[in-house]
Amino acid sequence: MVNDTIVIYDYPRSSYLELIVKDDTFNFISEIYMYEDETSEVHYLLNKEETAKVLKIMSYGDFIEFCRRVHLKGVLDFFKNNNIDYIIDAVF
Repeated sequence: MVNDTIVIYDYPRSSYLELIVKDDTFNFISEIYMYEDETSEVHYLLNKEETAKVLKIMSYGDFIEFCRRVHLKGVLDFFKNNNIDYIIDAVF
């Protein structure tokens, strides 16, 4: 896997989801715009083993398209249904 940064979706003045691929790991950054200048940012971090579980289920390209189709809730449901663990790091 090549290190990359992919914007999964960007809804103006609403929410944003980005996938950072680095050193064979996935890092999702979800940012929600709550008020004029207030945002909530949450990072969902998968280590190499958990990222490898994802890629055993579907190809990298298919996973990107899946993320674009189901958005963050669908991705988190996918992780839960497939016993894929992640770490949450919230920034407010």
